[in-house]
Amino acid sequence: MPDWDRRIMPPHATTASNGAVETAVLESAHYPESPVKDFYAGRSIFITGATGFVGKVLVEKLLRSCPDIAKIYILVRVKRGQQPQDRVRGLLAKEFFNRAKKEVPGCDRKVKAVAGDIVQDDLGISPDVRQELIENVSVIIHVAATIRFAEKVKLAAKMNIRSLMYVMALGRSLKDCAAIVHTSTAYAHTYQDECPEEFLPPSHDPKELLKLLDIASDEIADAATPTFVKRHPNTYTFTKNCAEDVVRAAHLEGLPIAIVRPSIVTSTWKEPYVGWTDTFAGPPGLMTAAGSGMARVVPGRKKNKFDVVPVDTVANFLVVAAWHTHMRCSKPSVEKYQLPAPILNCVSGTENPSTCGKWVDSINKAWIKYPMKSKLARRPSMQIMPLGDGSRSDRWGGWRLMIYRYWEFASELVPGYLLDIAAVAQGKQAFSADIYRRIGRTLSDYEYFLNREWKWKIDNAKRVQSSMSEADRKTFNLCMKSLHWDTYIENMVLGIKQFKLDESVDSKTVADARNHLRNVAFRGFLARIVTGVFFVQAAQSFGVVKTGKTGTQSLWVAVFIMAWYSRRFRSWMSEM
Repeated sequence: MPDWDRRIMPPHATTASNGAVETAVLESAHYPESPVKDFYAGRSIFITGATGFVGKVLVEKLLRSCPDIAKIYILVRVKRGQQPQDRVRGLLAKEFFNRAKKEVPGCDRKVKAVAGDIVQDDLGISPDVRQELIENVSVIIHVAATIRFAEKVKLAAKMNIRSLMYVMALGRSLKDCAAIVHTSTAYAHTYQDECPEEFLPPSHDPKELLKLLDIASDEIADAATPTFVKRHPNTYTFTKNCAEDVVRAAHLEGLPIAIVRPSIVTSTWKEPYVGWTDTFAGPPGLMTAAGSGMARVVPGRKKNKFDVVPVDTVANFLVVAAWHTHMRCSKPSVEKYQLPAPILNCVSGTENPSTCGKWVDSINKAWIKYPMKSKLARRPSMQIMPLGDGSRSDRWGGWRLMIYRYWEFASELVPGYLLDIAAVAQGKQAFSADIYRRIGRTLSDYEYFLNREWKWKIDNAKRVQSSMSEADRKTFNLCMKSLHWDTYIENMVLGIKQFKLDESVDSKTVADARNHLRNVAFRGFLARIVTGVFFVQAAQSFGVVKTGKTGTQSLWVAVFIMAWYSRRFRSWMSEM
C-alpha cells in the first residue's frame, strides 16, 4: 500500500552543510506586502486550457493582478483552420480583457501562443518551443480537460489522464520548476459521502487503464465503459479520479505540485466583471432555458446542498496554489506552509451552503425581475422534483419517477411540439422540441448530482488562506462566506442577458421585457384554458362524462382550477 501523505524534499532543492534545505528565490521583493504578486514577478507561466471558461479568467487575473509577470505561454490548437497565434490575438481582443489592458497597459503582449494539442504526444509541442519552455517557464497550471459527462472513455482518458502525464514530464524537464498545479474536480470521489483533502486510492490504475484502452477497439472500449466506470456517474469523474493518482506519483517523486478541486464552476462573482460568463454549459445553460420558460421541471431534492463556485474564485485558488506550493516545497521548516497533502477542495457548501430548492426559487425570481425580451416562450416557472434513489427503503421512489416523467412530458414536450406546430404554420422553422430534448440530456447529466449531496473537508484551504498576507487575501480572495446567493444568482441572470444573449439591462429595456412577460403569461393561461376545453369536449364526445348542465359546469370549474393550480401541484411534489 503506497504512503499517500508522505512528504519528501523537492528535487530542485539543495541541502546545505548544516542539513537545512535551501532553494533559489528571487533576490529582491517587488511587492513586500503581497508575497503572491512577488512570487510571480519575473516568472514565466505555462497554462493549458487557457481558451476555455476557467482558463480565460485565469489568464486575465494573472495579467491584471500580477503586473510584473514575465510571460504567459498558453497551449492552443488549430481550430476551424485558425492558427494558434490568430486565436490568441482574437482572444485578447475581446472586451473581457479590456479591464486588464486598461489597468496594466501592454499586458496582452506578454501572452504567447504555443501550438499544440493535449490529445497529441508530448502535447503536440515542437522540439524548439519545448526547449524554450524548459529554459524559461517555472510555473505550470494545467486546466485543459474534457468536461463532457458522456465523453467516450478512450478520448476522456487521453484528454484527462495522458495529457496530465505529458504535463508532468514537461515539469520534470524544467530548469527551474517552482510549482505545478493540476485542476481536478470536487466530484472525483463521488462514491463516498465525505471527501477529504488527501490522496485516495484510484478507481483504476491510470497506467494500466491507458494500456488497456490503447489495445482495445472503440467498440470494445465503449462496451467495457460500465465496467471501468463502476462507482462513478460518468467518464469525466472517473478519469479525473484516475488522474489524481498521476499527481500522487509525481508528488512522491518530489515534484512541487498541487491539486485544486473545484465543484460546479459558474459565472464570475466579482472579477473582472460581475456575472460574466461565456458558456451555456452547466447551470448557465439550464438557467437560460428556465428564463425562456422552456425548462419546467428539474430532477432533484429541494433540501440537498447545491455546491457552486464562481469562476473567479477558482482562478484565485489556482494562482495562490502555485505560490503556496513553492513556499511549502522551498521552506519545509516553516510550519504555516505545510499541508497533510497538496490538495485544496474549492467548494462553497462547507462554509456557505445553498440548496437546490433555493437555487430554483432564486432563478425564477431573478427571471421574473429581469425577463428575457427576445427569446421568451413561456412564463419562467421551474420546479424541482425528487426522484427515487433506487434503495429498498425508498418506498415512494417509483411513484416520484412516474410523476416526474409525466410532468416532463406534459409541461415540456407537449408544449414544445405545439409551439413547433404554431411556428411551422407561420412559415418559421421548428426548434422547440429539439431544445427540449437538449434540456432533457442536460438534466439527465446532472440528475445524479442533484439527488445526492457530499461533505467536503476544507482544512487545507483554510491553512492556505491563513498563510496569506492581508493584501493577498483581498486581491486573491479564497473565502466565499460573504457570497450572498440571491444576489449572485440575480447577477448571473443579468450576465447571461448581457454577455450571452446580447440584451441590454437598462431600465427601459427591462420595463419593455416585463410588459412582454405579462403578455406571454396571459397567453399561457389562455392556452391552458383552451387545452382544458379541448379535453372537456373530447370527454363529452366519447361519452366519458354526461353532457348535462350540472356536469358540464363542474367540468368547466375543474378546467379553470387545473389551469390555475397546475404549477402549484408541481411545487407541492417538490416538498416530498
